[in-house]
Amino acid sequence: MMRKTIHYISQLVGSRTTTYLILGAFIVQSLVFALIINTPDFYQTTTGDVYAESGVLPDEARHFNNIKFYSSSSLLNGPNIETAGEDTLFLGVVETFPSYLYYYIASLFTKILYQSGLEDIHVYIALRFITIVLSFVVLLIVRYLCRIVKLSLAQENLVLLGIVFTGAFSWMSSAISYDIPSLLLFLLVVSMCLQYLQTRRVGYVYLSFLFTLLLGVTKYTYIPTAGIAVITSIIFVWLGSGKSVAIYLNDFYRDTINVVKRRKVLSIVVLLGIVISGILFFGRVGGNLLEYQSVNPVCSKVYSRDQCMLYDLYARNTNRADLLNEADYQFHYQPFSYPGMWLETYFKSTYKFFGQMRQEYLTATQAIVATLAALAIIVIILTIRRIRLSQELRYVGIIAIVYCVILIVFNLVTYAKYQATYGYQGRYLHFPLIVLY
Repeated sequence: MMRKTIHYISQLVGSRTTTYLILGAFIVQSLVFALIINTPDFYQTTTGDVYAESGVLPDEARHFNNIKFYSSSSLLNGPNIETAGEDTLFLGVVETFPSYLYYYIASLFTKILYQSGLEDIHVYIALRFITIVLSFVVLLIVRYLCRIVKLSLAQENLVLLGIVFTGAFSWMSSAISYDIPSLLLFLLVVSMCLQYLQTRRVGYVYLSFLFTLLLGVTKYTYIPTAGIAVITSIIFVWLGSGKSVAIYLNDFYRDTINVVKRRKVLSIVVLLGIVISGILFFGRVGGNLLEYQSVNPVCSKVYSRDQCMLYDLYARNTNRADLLNEADYQFHYQPFSYPGMWLETYFKSTYKFFGQMRQEYLTATQAIVATLAALAIIVIILTIRRIRLSQELRYVGIIAIVYCVILIVFNLVTYAKYQATYGYQGRYLHFPLIVLY
């Protein structure tokens, strides 16, 4: 009886019907969230422009306002806007902010909506629907990744199930934000790198370059991880070839020439894409580095401190830093308490819906999750020697670890500077969670 039950469950989990049910549940869930999550109120500025006030979802109103700013600008004034003025500081520093591509592309869509006579609230919901579509594409790319690393259909479905019902992904999939578009691009980078590992075709390297450049101006915090992902895949292939660096580079160049000869049209398209995305990337990121010695320069390097206080994030950070300076605060790292605090904070904003609401979990819930996590770690330790990890799984594991290390270091620097958990949210763990599942 037990064997029959287990066999039935395994067949059910490993069926295409289950895949479609999971994807269908995601669509229904996301549509419900997009419609029931409160939208913000709108206000009119002294110039007559209408913008959104802070809403329920984190940073959603600011993302919408930036999109609307771009949509109200001339097409010739973007995407790399060089002058915006003090009046736009409530949006952030538009002239230097590296993550602008999502705003610009979304603004092209909103221009059409506004010209058709739709009001702000309708455009707001429409932008949420766009995120749902992009999130669905993310799930399709995850399926693609599962096939590259040779997971079974049952394992693929379990990965999808975990992602779809992870709160931080669920509500972000219905929010106006660059988090989902940037996750999509990062997964494409990893996919191209994995394809290069498997096929040794250099075309995938150039595609990974293209997606990395686009990712850099969609969400700049991905730049180090994406760069490491591309370099690591190249190192994997080079080490696997057993060739010297000179011979490997010579073969790479020869393979590139052969690809261009065989697929001229596709090569031209990819090359143009790299050139255009390179102009966007180096025009903003390179320009910031040259002029301000920072990828994302602090507002006070561009405007005065008083002017920058119009920018809510700058005002929050500055007021917090001033308070700590007045108290002569000195940071002392607590090696035992900090990791626990980090894990608890991320857990509270990952496995629930509306991750920006920090209500406490029941003690019993936390105890159950902690026990299950401990059991999972024990099982992994006991079975790890029996598991033969493929090159692809080792690769994604390394990238996930690098991703987490960079995130932890960034969080630790923020905590040391402000003694606050700014930016500690489960939405930043999407990729490591996908790998974990």
